[in-house]
Amino acid sequence: MNIKRFLISQTLLIRAFGFSRTTFYRHKADPNFPKPIKFNKARQGLVYYRVCDVEDYINKLGEEINK
Repeated sequence: MNIKRFLISQTLLIRAFGFSRTTFYRHKADPNFPKPIKFNKARQGLVYYRVCDVEDYINKLGEEINK
């Protein structure tokens, strides 16, 4: 099992959304935004997100827009 299939780095997530970093951090402040997984306690440590959590977040945003 390759864990990278289930996780996406914050850098790749920003690119995938096509957001600026500022816009990404605005979304990240939303309490419904997926919680990051850090593999290093350092401030500059690697940050990843579960792909399934990101997909759920996107689907919920779509549902809210379609209301």
